[in-house]
Amino acid sequence: MTDGNGKIATSKTAVLYIVPNITKQPTDNFVAAGETATFSVSVTAKATTSYQWQSRKDSSSSWVNSGQSGARSATLSVATNAGLNGYQFHCIVTDGNGQKTTSNVAKLNIIPKITTQPKDVSVNAGQTAKFSVAASGKATITYQWQSRKDSSAAWVNSGQSGARTATLSVATNAGLNGYQFRCIVTDGNGQKACSDTAILYTSNLRITSQPSDVSANVGSKAIFKVAATGTGTLTYQWQSRKDSSSAWANSEQSGAKTEQLSVATKAGINGWQFRCIVKDANGNTLASDYAILTVTAQITQQPSNLTVTTGEIAKFTVAATGAPTLRYQWQFRKNASSTWANSGQNGAKTATLSVATNEGLNGYQFQCIITDGNGKQLTTNTVTLTVEPEVTDYVTYKQFGAKGDGKTNDYAAIVATHAYANEHNLPVKADKGAVY
Repeated sequence: MTDGNGKIATSKTAVLYIVPNITKQPTDNFVAAGETATFSVSVTAKATTSYQWQSRKDSSSSWVNSGQSGARSATLSVATNAGLNGYQFHCIVTDGNGQKTTSNVAKLNIIPKITTQPKDVSVNAGQTAKFSVAASGKATITYQWQSRKDSSAAWVNSGQSGARTATLSVATNAGLNGYQFRCIVTDGNGQKACSDTAILYTSNLRITSQPSDVSANVGSKAIFKVAATGTGTLTYQWQSRKDSSSAWANSEQSGAKTEQLSVATKAGINGWQFRCIVKDANGNTLASDYAILTVTAQITQQPSNLTVTTGEIAKFTVAATGAPTLRYQWQFRKNASSTWANSGQNGAKTATLSVATNEGLNGYQFQCIITDGNGKQLTTNTVTLTVEPEVTDYVTYKQFGAKGDGKTNDYAAIVATHAYANEHNLPVKADKGAVY
Protein backbone atom coordinates (compact mmCIF):
# COMPACT_ATOMS: atom_id res chain seq x y z
CA MET A 1 0.00 0.00 0.00
CA THR A 2 1.18 3.54 -0.77
CA ASP A 3 -0.03 6.58 1.19
CA GLY A 4 -0.30 10.20 0.05
CA ASN A 5 3.33 10.86 0.98
CA GLY A 6 4.57 8.02 -1.18
CA LYS A 7 5.39 5.81 1.77
CA ILE A 8 4.98 2.12 1.02
CA ALA A 9 3.81 -0.51 3.49
CA THR A 10 3.65 -4.25 2.73
CA SER A 11 1.17 -6.59 4.39
CA LYS A 12 2.01 -9.99 5.80
CA THR A 13 1.85 -12.86 3.35
CA ALA A 14 -1.43 -14.78 3.32
CA VAL A 15 -1.66 -18.39 2.23
CA LEU A 16 -4.66 -19.95 0.51
CA TYR A 17 -5.33 -23.54 1.57
CA ILE A 18 -7.61 -25.71 -0.55
CA VAL A 19 -9.19 -28.36 1.68
CA PRO A 20 -10.53 -31.69 0.37
CA ASN A 21 -14.06 -31.46 -1.02
CA ILE A 22 -16.49 -34.13 0.23
CA THR A 23 -18.80 -34.88 -2.70
CA LYS A 24 -20.77 -37.65 -0.99
CA GLN A 25 -21.57 -37.57 2.72
CA PRO A 26 -22.17 -40.67 4.88
CA THR A 27 -25.82 -41.43 5.64
CA ASP A 28 -27.68 -42.96 8.58
CA ASN A 29 -27.86 -46.75 8.70
CA PHE A 30 -30.84 -48.87 9.79
CA VAL A 31 -29.83 -52.50 10.36
CA ALA A 32 -30.69 -55.39 12.68
CA ALA A 33 -28.26 -56.45 15.40
CA GLY A 34 -25.65 -58.78 13.96
CA GLU A 35 -25.83 -57.30 10.47
CA THR A 36 -23.07 -55.11 8.99
CA ALA A 37 -23.63 -51.37 8.75
CA THR A 38 -21.73 -49.51 5.99
CA PHE A 39 -20.78 -45.82 6.02
CA SER A 40 -19.14 -44.31 2.91
CA VAL A 41 -17.64 -41.00 1.86
CA SER A 42 -16.43 -39.69 -1.52
CA VAL A 43 -13.98 -36.81 -1.98
CA THR A 44 -12.08 -34.78 -4.53
CA ALA A 45 -8.69 -33.71 -3.23
CA LYS A 46 -5.10 -32.90 -4.22
CA ALA A 47 -2.69 -35.84 -4.44
CA THR A 48 -3.03 -38.80 -2.07
CA THR A 49 -6.06 -38.82 0.23
CA SER A 50 -6.14 -40.55 3.63
CA TYR A 51 -9.16 -41.37 5.78
CA GLN A 52 -9.82 -41.81 9.49
CA TRP A 53 -13.27 -42.83 10.68
CA GLN A 54 -14.27 -41.93 14.23
CA SER A 55 -17.21 -42.85 16.46
CA ARG A 56 -18.90 -41.72 19.65
CA LYS A 57 -21.80 -42.98 21.76
CA ASP A 58 -23.83 -39.79 21.49
CA SER A 59 -23.50 -36.02 21.01
CA SER A 60 -22.16 -35.51 24.55
CA SER A 61 -19.33 -38.04 24.12
CA SER A 62 -15.84 -37.53 22.68
CA TRP A 63 -14.83 -38.76 19.25
CA VAL A 64 -12.41 -41.72 19.15
CA ASN A 65 -10.72 -43.37 16.18
CA SER A 66 -12.65 -46.43 15.02
CA GLY A 67 -11.08 -49.86 15.00
CA GLN A 68 -13.77 -51.35 12.75
CA SER A 69 -13.03 -52.76 9.29
CA GLY A 70 -12.19 -50.04 6.75
CA ALA A 71 -11.56 -47.37 9.39
CA ARG A 72 -8.73 -45.94 7.23
CA SER A 73 -10.55 -46.18 3.91
CA ALA A 74 -13.47 -44.46 2.18
CA THR A 75 -15.89 -47.12 3.45
CA LEU A 76 -16.31 -48.18 7.08
CA SER A 77 -17.96 -51.54 7.86
CA VAL A 78 -19.37 -51.89 11.38
CA ALA A 79 -20.19 -55.26 12.94
CA THR A 80 -23.31 -54.33 14.90
CA ASN A 81 -24.87 -55.36 18.18
CA ALA A 82 -27.79 -54.00 20.21
CA GLY A 83 -25.45 -51.85 22.34
CA LEU A 84 -24.38 -49.77 19.32
CA ASN A 85 -27.84 -48.29 18.76
CA GLY A 86 -27.56 -44.52 18.43
CA TYR A 87 -23.78 -44.45 17.93
CA GLN A 88 -22.50 -41.69 15.66
CA PHE A 89 -19.82 -41.85 12.97
CA HIS A 90 -17.88 -39.35 10.87
CA CYS A 91 -14.74 -39.37 8.70
CA ILE A 92 -11.71 -37.05 8.74
CA VAL A 93 -10.26 -36.74 5.24
CA THR A 94 -6.67 -35.52 4.71
CA ASP A 95 -5.18 -34.58 1.30
CA GLY A 96 -1.57 -34.71 0.08
CA ASN A 97 -0.88 -31.23 1.49
CA GLY A 98 -2.03 -32.21 4.97
CA GLN A 99 -5.25 -30.23 4.68
CA LYS A 100 -8.18 -31.81 6.53
CA THR A 101 -11.95 -31.74 6.31
CA THR A 102 -14.58 -33.60 8.34
CA SER A 103 -17.69 -35.27 6.97
CA ASN A 104 -21.21 -34.91 8.30
CA VAL A 105 -22.24 -37.11 11.21
CA ALA A 106 -24.17 -40.30 10.41
CA LYS A 107 -26.12 -42.34 12.96
CA LEU A 108 -26.36 -46.10 13.46
CA ASN A 109 -29.88 -47.32 14.22
CA ILE A 110 -30.30 -50.90 15.40
CA ILE A 111 -33.79 -51.99 14.38
CA PRO A 112 -35.66 -55.15 15.36
CA LYS A 113 -34.98 -58.21 13.24
CA ILE A 114 -37.98 -60.09 11.90
CA THR A 115 -36.96 -63.74 12.09
CA THR A 116 -40.25 -65.24 10.86
CA GLN A 117 -42.39 -63.49 8.27
CA PRO A 118 -46.20 -63.83 8.08
CA LYS A 119 -47.48 -66.05 5.28
CA ASP A 120 -50.58 -66.04 3.08
CA VAL A 121 -53.58 -67.80 4.65
CA SER A 122 -56.43 -69.63 2.89
CA VAL A 123 -59.61 -70.45 4.86
CA ASN A 124 -63.29 -70.81 4.17
CA ALA A 125 -65.38 -67.72 4.83
CA GLY A 126 -66.49 -67.74 8.49
CA GLN A 127 -63.36 -69.49 9.76
CA THR A 128 -60.60 -67.76 11.75
CA ALA A 129 -57.40 -66.89 9.87
CA LYS A 130 -54.18 -66.52 11.86
CA PHE A 131 -51.11 -64.51 10.83
CA SER A 132 -47.92 -64.79 12.90
CA VAL A 133 -44.62 -62.95 13.08
CA ALA A 134 -41.47 -63.48 15.15
CA ALA A 135 -38.85 -60.83 15.90
CA SER A 136 -35.78 -60.16 18.02
CA GLY A 137 -34.47 -56.85 19.33
CA LYS A 138 -33.50 -54.80 22.34
CA ALA A 139 -35.75 -55.04 25.43
CA THR A 140 -39.49 -55.57 25.04
CA ILE A 141 -40.87 -55.97 21.53
CA THR A 142 -44.29 -54.48 20.74
CA TYR A 143 -46.50 -55.30 17.77
CA GLN A 144 -49.08 -53.52 15.65
CA TRP A 145 -50.85 -55.41 12.90
CA GLN A 146 -52.23 -53.45 9.96
CA SER A 147 -54.54 -54.30 7.06
CA ARG A 148 -55.72 -52.91 3.74
CA LYS A 149 -58.20 -54.01 1.11
CA ASP A 150 -55.64 -54.17 -1.72
CA SER A 151 -52.34 -52.68 -2.85
CA SER A 152 -53.97 -49.39 -3.85
CA ALA A 153 -55.53 -48.78 -0.42
CA ALA A 154 -53.93 -47.18 2.66
CA TRP A 155 -52.75 -49.28 5.60
CA VAL A 156 -54.83 -48.98 8.79
CA ASN A 157 -54.25 -50.43 12.25
CA SER A 158 -56.20 -53.65 12.73
CA GLY A 159 -58.86 -54.01 15.44
CA GLN A 160 -58.97 -57.81 15.14
CA SER A 161 -58.06 -60.12 18.02
CA GLY A 162 -54.31 -60.13 18.78
CA ALA A 163 -53.63 -56.96 16.77
CA ARG A 164 -50.98 -55.95 19.35
CA THR A 165 -49.39 -59.36 19.73
CA ALA A 166 -47.21 -61.63 17.59
CA THR A 167 -50.30 -63.49 16.30
CA LEU A 168 -53.30 -61.84 14.67
CA SER A 169 -56.62 -63.73 14.55
CA VAL A 170 -59.03 -62.59 11.85
CA ALA A 171 -62.73 -63.50 11.86
CA THR A 172 -63.30 -63.91 8.14
CA ASN A 173 -66.14 -63.37 5.73
CA ALA A 174 -66.35 -63.42 1.93
CA GLY A 175 -65.78 -59.67 1.76
CA LEU A 176 -62.28 -60.06 3.23
CA ASN A 177 -61.05 -62.13 0.32
CA GLY A 178 -57.78 -60.62 -0.95
CA TYR A 179 -57.20 -58.39 2.09
CA GLN A 180 -53.55 -57.78 2.95
CA PHE A 181 -51.91 -57.85 6.39
CA ARG A 182 -48.55 -56.81 7.84
CA CYS A 183 -47.02 -56.18 11.26
CA ILE A 184 -45.02 -53.17 12.52
CA VAL A 185 -42.53 -54.34 15.17
CA THR A 186 -41.05 -51.83 17.65
CA ASP A 187 -38.17 -52.49 20.08
CA GLY A 188 -37.32 -50.90 23.43
CA ASN A 189 -35.40 -48.07 21.72
CA GLY A 190 -38.38 -47.09 19.59
CA GLN A 191 -36.80 -48.52 16.44
CA LYS A 192 -39.29 -50.06 14.01
CA ALA A 193 -39.28 -52.81 11.39
CA CYS A 194 -42.04 -53.79 8.99
CA SER A 195 -42.88 -57.36 8.06
CA ASP A 196 -43.63 -58.69 4.60
CA THR A 197 -47.22 -58.46 3.37
CA ALA A 198 -49.43 -61.56 3.68
CA ILE A 199 -52.74 -62.07 1.88
CA LEU A 200 -55.99 -63.54 3.20
CA TYR A 201 -57.93 -65.79 0.82
CA THR A 202 -61.47 -66.90 1.62
CA SER A 203 -61.83 -68.65 -1.73
CA ASN A 204 -59.54 -70.43 -4.18
CA LEU A 205 -59.51 -67.36 -6.44
CA ARG A 206 -55.86 -66.38 -7.04
CA ILE A 207 -54.07 -63.83 -9.21
CA THR A 208 -51.07 -65.70 -10.54
CA SER A 209 -49.54 -62.91 -12.62
CA GLN A 210 -49.89 -59.23 -11.74
CA PRO A 211 -49.99 -56.44 -14.36
CA SER A 212 -46.69 -54.62 -14.92
CA ASP A 213 -45.91 -50.93 -15.45
CA VAL A 214 -45.84 -49.89 -19.11
CA SER A 215 -43.99 -47.13 -20.98
CA ALA A 216 -45.36 -46.16 -24.40
CA ASN A 217 -45.15 -43.34 -26.94
CA VAL A 218 -48.09 -41.06 -27.63
CA GLY A 219 -50.45 -42.72 -30.11
CA SER A 220 -49.21 -46.25 -29.50
CA LYS A 221 -50.96 -49.07 -27.61
CA ALA A 222 -50.09 -49.83 -23.97
CA ILE A 223 -50.86 -53.43 -23.03
CA PHE A 224 -51.65 -54.53 -19.46
CA LYS A 225 -52.08 -58.24 -18.65
CA VAL A 226 -53.35 -60.25 -15.68
CA ALA A 227 -53.58 -64.00 -15.05
CA ALA A 228 -55.76 -65.71 -12.44
CA THR A 229 -57.16 -69.08 -11.37
CA GLY A 230 -60.39 -69.90 -9.54
CA THR A 231 -63.71 -71.71 -9.54
CA GLY A 232 -65.62 -71.84 -12.81
CA THR A 233 -65.42 -69.22 -15.52
CA LEU A 234 -63.57 -66.10 -14.41
CA THR A 235 -64.70 -62.62 -15.45
CA TYR A 236 -62.56 -59.49 -15.63
CA GLN A 237 -63.11 -55.77 -15.25
CA TRP A 238 -60.20 -53.39 -15.74
CA GLN A 239 -60.29 -50.09 -13.91
CA SER A 240 -58.27 -46.89 -14.09
CA ARG A 241 -57.65 -43.74 -12.09
CA LYS A 242 -55.58 -40.59 -12.58
CA ASP A 243 -53.50 -41.01 -9.41
CA SER A 244 -53.58 -42.48 -5.91
CA SER A 245 -55.91 -39.74 -4.66
CA SER A 246 -58.54 -40.41 -7.35
CA ALA A 247 -61.38 -42.94 -7.36
CA TRP A 248 -61.25 -46.09 -9.49
CA ALA A 249 -63.55 -46.16 -12.52
CA ASN A 250 -64.33 -49.00 -14.92
CA SER A 251 -62.27 -48.73 -18.09
CA GLU A 252 -63.87 -48.56 -21.53
CA GLN A 253 -60.63 -49.22 -23.38
CA SER A 254 -60.26 -52.21 -25.70
CA GLY A 255 -60.20 -55.50 -23.76
CA ALA A 256 -61.53 -53.96 -20.54
CA LYS A 257 -63.48 -57.16 -19.78
CA THR A 258 -60.71 -59.59 -20.69
CA GLU A 259 -57.34 -60.64 -19.32
CA GLN A 260 -55.59 -58.10 -21.54
CA LEU A 261 -56.31 -54.37 -21.63
CA SER A 262 -55.16 -52.30 -24.62
CA VAL A 263 -54.89 -48.57 -23.90
CA ALA A 264 -54.66 -45.94 -26.66
CA THR A 265 -52.06 -43.59 -25.22
CA LYS A 266 -52.07 -39.82 -25.21
CA ALA A 267 -50.14 -37.23 -23.23
CA GLY A 268 -53.08 -36.57 -20.90
CA ILE A 269 -53.00 -40.05 -19.34
CA ASN A 270 -49.34 -40.04 -18.34
CA GLY A 271 -49.04 -41.49 -14.84
CA TRP A 272 -52.50 -43.10 -14.82
CA GLN A 273 -52.95 -46.32 -12.85
CA PHE A 274 -54.65 -49.52 -14.03
CA ARG A 275 -55.85 -52.63 -12.20
CA CYS A 276 -58.15 -55.57 -12.85
CA ILE A 277 -61.02 -56.90 -10.71
CA VAL A 278 -61.31 -60.67 -11.19
CA LYS A 279 -64.50 -62.56 -10.23
CA ASP A 280 -65.06 -66.32 -9.99
CA ALA A 281 -68.26 -68.35 -10.55
CA ASN A 282 -69.22 -68.05 -6.83
CA GLY A 283 -69.10 -64.24 -6.91
CA ASN A 284 -65.77 -63.95 -5.08
CA THR A 285 -63.72 -60.99 -6.29
CA LEU A 286 -60.04 -60.12 -6.12
CA ALA A 287 -58.29 -56.91 -7.16
CA SER A 288 -54.89 -57.07 -8.84
CA ASP A 289 -52.02 -54.78 -7.97
CA TYR A 290 -52.12 -51.59 -9.99
CA ALA A 291 -49.67 -50.79 -12.79
CA ILE A 292 -48.63 -47.33 -13.97
CA LEU A 293 -48.68 -46.01 -17.54
CA THR A 294 -45.79 -43.73 -18.50
CA VAL A 295 -46.34 -41.83 -21.74
CA THR A 296 -42.97 -40.97 -23.24
CA ALA A 297 -41.94 -38.30 -25.72
CA GLN A 298 -41.70 -39.05 -29.42
CA ILE A 299 -40.12 -36.93 -32.15
CA THR A 300 -42.66 -36.66 -34.95
CA GLN A 301 -40.68 -34.29 -37.19
CA GLN A 302 -36.90 -34.08 -37.36
CA PRO A 303 -35.11 -30.79 -38.18
CA SER A 304 -33.72 -30.50 -41.73
CA ASN A 305 -30.44 -29.26 -43.22
CA LEU A 306 -30.63 -25.61 -44.28
CA THR A 307 -28.90 -23.57 -46.98
CA VAL A 308 -29.17 -19.79 -46.66
CA THR A 309 -27.44 -16.67 -47.91
CA THR A 310 -25.22 -14.93 -45.41
CA GLY A 311 -27.20 -12.48 -43.27
CA GLU A 312 -30.44 -14.41 -43.55
CA ILE A 313 -32.14 -16.05 -40.56
CA ALA A 314 -31.90 -19.85 -40.58
CA LYS A 315 -34.78 -21.56 -38.80
CA PHE A 316 -34.49 -25.14 -37.53
CA THR A 317 -37.74 -26.74 -36.35
CA VAL A 318 -38.59 -29.94 -34.48
CA ALA A 319 -41.99 -31.42 -33.60
CA ALA A 320 -42.61 -33.85 -30.75
CA THR A 321 -45.37 -35.29 -28.60
CA GLY A 322 -45.21 -36.56 -25.05
CA ALA A 323 -46.12 -36.12 -21.41
CA PRO A 324 -46.55 -32.44 -20.61
CA THR A 325 -44.68 -30.26 -20.61
CA LEU A 326 -41.95 -30.80 -23.22
CA ARG A 327 -38.75 -28.80 -22.77
CA TYR A 328 -36.31 -28.00 -25.58
CA GLN A 329 -32.60 -27.17 -25.69
CA TRP A 330 -30.91 -26.55 -29.03
CA GLN A 331 -27.19 -27.19 -29.29
CA PHE A 332 -24.50 -26.43 -31.87
CA ARG A 333 -20.96 -27.38 -32.78
CA LYS A 334 -18.46 -26.25 -35.40
CA ASN A 335 -17.98 -29.71 -36.91
CA ALA A 336 -18.23 -33.41 -36.09
CA SER A 337 -15.00 -33.34 -34.05
CA SER A 338 -16.14 -30.44 -31.85
CA THR A 339 -18.06 -30.56 -28.56
CA TRP A 340 -21.75 -29.75 -28.42
CA ALA A 341 -22.66 -26.49 -26.62
CA ASN A 342 -26.06 -25.04 -25.68
CA SER A 343 -27.18 -22.39 -28.15
CA GLY A 344 -27.90 -18.83 -27.07
CA GLN A 345 -29.65 -17.93 -30.31
CA ASN A 346 -33.28 -16.84 -30.45
CA GLY A 347 -35.66 -19.73 -29.66
CA ALA A 348 -32.92 -21.99 -28.24
CA LYS A 349 -35.39 -23.31 -25.64
CA THR A 350 -38.35 -23.70 -27.98
CA ALA A 351 -39.29 -26.00 -30.87
CA THR A 352 -37.87 -23.52 -33.41
CA LEU A 353 -34.33 -22.13 -33.34
CA SER A 354 -33.62 -18.94 -35.30
CA VAL A 355 -29.96 -18.42 -36.22
CA ALA A 356 -28.60 -15.07 -37.43
CA THR A 357 -26.12 -16.27 -40.05
CA ASN A 358 -22.74 -15.13 -41.31
CA GLU A 359 -20.12 -16.80 -43.46
CA GLY A 360 -18.27 -18.03 -40.36
CA LEU A 361 -21.20 -20.32 -39.50
CA ASN A 362 -20.94 -22.27 -42.75
CA GLY A 363 -20.81 -25.98 -41.97
CA TYR A 364 -21.96 -25.62 -38.33
CA GLN A 365 -24.12 -28.46 -36.99
CA PHE A 366 -27.25 -28.28 -34.83
CA GLN A 367 -29.37 -30.68 -32.74
CA CYS A 368 -32.14 -30.38 -30.16
CA ILE A 369 -32.44 -32.16 -26.78
CA ILE A 370 -36.10 -32.73 -25.86
CA THR A 371 -37.06 -33.59 -22.27
CA ASP A 372 -40.56 -34.82 -21.41
CA GLY A 373 -42.47 -34.52 -18.15
CA ASN A 374 -41.02 -37.85 -16.95
CA GLY A 375 -37.45 -36.60 -17.32
CA LYS A 376 -36.80 -38.80 -20.36
CA GLN A 377 -34.61 -37.17 -22.99
CA LEU A 378 -34.62 -37.56 -26.77
CA THR A 379 -32.04 -36.14 -29.18
CA THR A 380 -32.90 -35.14 -32.74
CA ASN A 381 -30.88 -35.95 -35.80
CA THR A 382 -27.86 -33.73 -36.45
CA VAL A 383 -28.42 -31.13 -39.18
CA THR A 384 -25.97 -28.88 -41.01
CA LEU A 385 -26.16 -25.16 -41.83
CA THR A 386 -24.75 -24.12 -45.20
CA VAL A 387 -24.16 -20.38 -45.56
CA GLU A 388 -23.59 -19.14 -49.12
CA PRO A 389 -22.12 -15.75 -50.04
CA GLU A 390 -24.53 -12.91 -50.61
CA VAL A 391 -25.65 -12.73 -54.25
CA THR A 392 -24.17 -9.66 -56.02
CA ASP A 393 -23.32 -8.72 -59.62
CA TYR A 394 -19.81 -10.08 -59.01
CA VAL A 395 -17.91 -12.37 -56.64
CA THR A 396 -14.60 -11.97 -54.79
CA TYR A 397 -12.00 -14.44 -53.63
CA LYS A 398 -12.52 -13.31 -50.04
CA GLN A 399 -16.14 -14.49 -50.15
CA PHE A 400 -14.83 -18.03 -50.61
CA GLY A 401 -12.23 -17.89 -47.86
CA ALA A 402 -9.16 -16.38 -49.55
CA LYS A 403 -6.87 -14.44 -47.19
CA GLY A 404 -5.02 -12.40 -49.83
CA ASP A 405 -2.08 -11.80 -47.46
CA GLY A 406 0.62 -13.06 -49.84
CA LYS A 407 1.46 -15.89 -47.47
CA THR A 408 -1.59 -18.14 -47.29
CA ASN A 409 -2.15 -20.66 -50.07
CA ASP A 410 -5.45 -19.37 -51.50
CA TYR A 411 -5.55 -21.79 -54.44
CA ALA A 412 -8.63 -23.71 -53.23
CA ALA A 413 -10.55 -20.48 -52.56
CA ILE A 414 -9.64 -19.09 -56.00
CA VAL A 415 -10.81 -22.28 -57.71
CA ALA A 416 -14.07 -22.24 -55.74
CA THR A 417 -14.63 -18.59 -56.62
CA HIS A 418 -14.28 -19.16 -60.35
CA ALA A 419 -16.40 -22.28 -60.26
CA TYR A 420 -19.21 -20.35 -58.60
CA ALA A 421 -18.75 -17.41 -60.99
CA ASN A 422 -18.90 -19.66 -64.05
CA GLU A 423 -22.01 -21.42 -62.73
CA HIS A 424 -23.81 -18.13 -62.16
CA ASN A 425 -22.28 -16.20 -65.08
CA LEU A 426 -20.72 -13.57 -62.79
CA PRO A 427 -17.44 -11.67 -63.07
CA VAL A 428 -14.67 -12.10 -60.47
CA LYS A 429 -13.08 -9.14 -58.74
CA ALA A 430 -9.92 -9.27 -56.64
CA ASP A 431 -10.12 -7.63 -53.24
CA LYS A 432 -8.40 -4.29 -53.06
CA GLY A 433 -4.81 -4.57 -51.79
CA ALA A 434 -4.94 -8.36 -51.72
CA VAL A 435 -1.95 -10.47 -52.79
CA TYR A 436 -2.61 -14.03 -53.95
